[in-house]
Amino acid sequence: MTLYATTQQPHPLRTTLAAALSMPENSIRVIQPDVGGAFGVKTPPFQEEILLALLSVVTKRPVKWVEERRENFLAGGHAREMVHHFEVAFKKDGRVIGLKEKMIADTGAPSPLIGWGMAFVGALHIPGVYKIESVDVESSMVVTNKAPWNAYRGYGKENSNLLMERCMDMVARKLGMSPIDVRLKNFVQPHEFPFKQISGQVLDSGDYPTVLNRLLQMSQYDKLREERARLRKQGKYVGIGVAFEVAPGGACLPDSYITGYDGTTVRVAPTRQVTVLTGITSPGTGNETMIAQVVADELGIEIGDVSVVQGDTDKCPYGLGNFSDRSTIVGASSAMLAARDIREKVLKVAGSMLEASPDDLDVEESKISVKGVPSKFLKFSDVAQAIYRRPYDCAIDIEPGLEATRYFRTPNATHIPDEQGRISTYPSYPNMAHLAFVEVDIETGEVKILKYAAVHDCGYIMNPMMVEGQLHGGIVQGIGGALYEHLVYDDAGQLLTTTFMDYPIPTSMEVPKIEAANHETRSPFTPYGTKGVGESGPVGAPAVLISAVEDALSTLGVKITELPLKPNRVWELIKEAKKVKVSP
Repeated sequence: MTLYATTQQPHPLRTTLAAALSMPENSIRVIQPDVGGAFGVKTPPFQEEILLALLSVVTKRPVKWVEERRENFLAGGHAREMVHHFEVAFKKDGRVIGLKEKMIADTGAPSPLIGWGMAFVGALHIPGVYKIESVDVESSMVVTNKAPWNAYRGYGKENSNLLMERCMDMVARKLGMSPIDVRLKNFVQPHEFPFKQISGQVLDSGDYPTVLNRLLQMSQYDKLREERARLRKQGKYVGIGVAFEVAPGGACLPDSYITGYDGTTVRVAPTRQVTVLTGITSPGTGNETMIAQVVADELGIEIGDVSVVQGDTDKCPYGLGNFSDRSTIVGASSAMLAARDIREKVLKVAGSMLEASPDDLDVEESKISVKGVPSKFLKFSDVAQAIYRRPYDCAIDIEPGLEATRYFRTPNATHIPDEQGRISTYPSYPNMAHLAFVEVDIETGEVKILKYAAVHDCGYIMNPMMVEGQLHGGIVQGIGGALYEHLVYDDAGQLLTTTFMDYPIPTSMEVPKIEAANHETRSPFTPYGTKGVGESGPVGAPAVLISAVEDALSTLGVKITELPLKPNRVWELIKEAKKVKVSP
């Protein structure tokens, strides 16, 4: 049986199908074609995937499922609906010393989809980047007759992040302090990493004060405050928001296929062309280019000589696909290990042919040369051919063939409970500071973003263009969640927003120019010092926009407790605030 599926995890889907259909797993092949976007929603299993396979077995015919957009809106999976009740204890200097939080998540109908885990992850990552001595979190999940939750970019961290940033803004307002100073006062400090949070999660690395201060400098924060004062004198309602996010990546959950390893096979042909077979899949983000870069750099060859194969269970080593920022964390790392095994073989044989120690050889531009004597070299292809054609003379000390399969497992996740019963399920903690400068039209409630800036730390940056693309895309998704996107049900439980006319997403007309920069704090737990970037943006954007809009309407006494900030909702808040002001 061959199943073509727009899935993020071909191998786990194959395993699930085998169990559900009582078929041998090696008689099932799952192929992931070009997906063109996933964001967590295509994590298996879906009921339809198993049903289609069963129908094909029963009918002995090919079966195809095509889903309309309306059907996807109705049943493809919803997310993020949570209510937070919280209390904060803090000192006069702005240090937060206690937090009590009760979150209630409406997870929709019970389902095999993995969305329910967002309520768990949202609770787990409180208090995020802040050091708080005492934290009490209660997370409740309720089922309703809405569509079931499904995984969505951010996976609950946007909820906990919004909570923590609201706390910092409220403490600052209560004490009359700068929201910047309150955050700096409560950050985990650079010298404290790796830092074990009270939840048991271990933050791998970071320099939060530097990231925030660089944002303030880059965005000219002091000048923005002057501009805000000037525009307010003209009667405009403008505001500045600042927020910080941590977007844990590389999810590594106990006894699951959402865990912290993946595999890569690197295969070199006698004519030097390299094929990379990886368990990592691409949801359209270009991670195949990054994996090819890693292998080409490690072997000292041109990237054009490397081809990457993904998403085919008959070709690729067993892997867990794509989710939770893992492409670089485990995908690039396993590719590096396999490529280094190949490199070691090649250098050993080249050393024999050049009569030099492997340690005295350089590999670059598809040539292997003696250090300090660049004229004494061999082509990479010459050595590859020798390994295949001369196993009894110059390649006598190595195993024939040029193929290696290696797995990388993140070393800093823990599934054995500590003395307090805590485990750590995320190995990577990229972080980002956001700033938004907005204007609110109090006659219509429309929010216009005048400026958006962000500074991100994903550790070592392998491909700046890919990082920039991920940041811009993530921030835009965060803007959509904060200002536009809302799944609305009527009183009878019928979904009313089933088209992009009813469910608007931001387009190029609504999205401002985004100024993004990077600060590198390398992780000590990955070979290159990389952290994730794929989930950054939607985690912090809602927090910074709610802060900026509330600041813009501060003279009216508006307090915002709900998202999204659609014009009608903002207008209602303004109207309610004006009523309170004029009432006796």
